[in-house]
Amino acid sequence: MIKIRLEGYSETVKSKIFNDLTALKVIMDLDNEDPRFKEEQAFTCGFYHFESPPPNLENLKQREVLKCFKSIIGSLQDYLDELITTVEIFKKDLKTEYKINSDEELIHCCPVNFYND
Repeated sequence: MIKIRLEGYSETVKSKIFNDLTALKVIMDLDNEDPRFKEEQAFTCGFYHFESPPPNLENLKQREVLKCFKSIIGSLQDYLDELITTVEIFKKDLKTEYKINSDEELIHCCPVNFYND
């Protein structure tokens, strides 16, 4: 009998959301006294050189909040897609072209969060 460990999916989404919120906290903890927000910024990438005025911290924070929200929604969509796909797979009568003789062959054939009971 094959069972599915859904914990792998939930742990992945929790990790992604934690990372998004951690990045947001780093930006939200910045203040206007940081020297990076008082000086002109210069970036060089290969032959390209770009200079910009000091970034507006409030705009940066607002943009980071929106990016975090979009990323979390995307992570939740991925999570739901994985759950729906898993349910759909087990609603169907799956057949393979060859006999699966071991756990290793099953994992190699279907590299998702499966285990044999």
